[in-house]
Amino acid sequence: MNQSSQMISTVKEMLLKPDFLFPFVASQHQFRTHYYGLTSASLLEYFFIDMFSSYLMMYDPVNKLELPPHGERGWDYGLNGYKVSHKVAKGIGPVSTLWDATISPGAEFNAEESIFYSLSEHQKKKGKLVFESHAIEIKPASESATNSEILPDKSIVITWRKSKDTWEILDLKHNSLNSTIPLDELISFRNIWRSLSHKISSEANKLEIYVLDTSDSKILAIGSEVKIEFDYFPGFYLFEKEDLRGITLVSNNRSNFLIPGPIIKENLSTCLMKDNFVPMPTWFGAFAPPKPPNLYLSQKQDYDNFFASIQRR
Repeated sequence: MNQSSQMISTVKEMLLKPDFLFPFVASQHQFRTHYYGLTSASLLEYFFIDMFSSYLMMYDPVNKLELPPHGERGWDYGLNGYKVSHKVAKGIGPVSTLWDATISPGAEFNAEESIFYSLSEHQKKKGKLVFESHAIEIKPASESATNSEILPDKSIVITWRKSKDTWEILDLKHNSLNSTIPLDELISFRNIWRSLSHKISSEANKLEIYVLDTSDSKILAIGSEVKIEFDYFPGFYLFEKEDLRGITLVSNNRSNFLIPGPIIKENLSTCLMKDNFVPMPTWFGAFAPPKPPNLYLSQKQDYDNFFASIQRR
């Protein structure tokens, strides 16, 4: 297994575990709601690094996470010598490279390290569920307050990714009321866990929930195999540095050192062809608390533990 494949397979194993996947999914909306742009992106990057480090220590201690010395340019972390620059995105657009005074706007850019690109939402907001001769518009259930509210006579579909192109329908829930209701009133997290924990506990990132944009869900049945089509799914995409050569950088009002959006899309497609992709279903975000953890309280708990240990003597 080459180094890029090892990075993908290790992150894939991590996100199969609900105690890693779900807190990370929750952080995406929480941090972006409560912290401004670049601050939230930085926090999400450090959240991932802390999570990845914890996973390796608990489940895969043979593999080693490496961090750059303070101030070293070009990479954010590495696995067994394979270094990457971590990029966080909610939507697909230009991506900033490392600031370098020797590079002029419009200059040719060649990446020194691969990019690990974290995309937190589906692109676009509507996709298709294809079943036999039917193509039904669907929306991810968690990625906006509107999507998490189920209109009268609308349904949700709980799906399981069996392969890259095939999904199984695990359950269907229909809002038969005359009023709009939150997703968690149609089905609670506890009910999802109770009925599907045997699957989620070992393969958490194969489950996703979509809202059907039709009133006729009777054409679908539990156990049916379907296709789900979106331009790009949320998850982690590994852009290998060999594919980041000869790029003409662009600028905006914040940076003169941006990889253009079309180049990012090309690399996303390349990742899918190479299988350099780890899916990150977002449905748990609809059930997550609205606020991120309090940074002070976690530090205070460490302080309080000093007194607890003394009292136990």
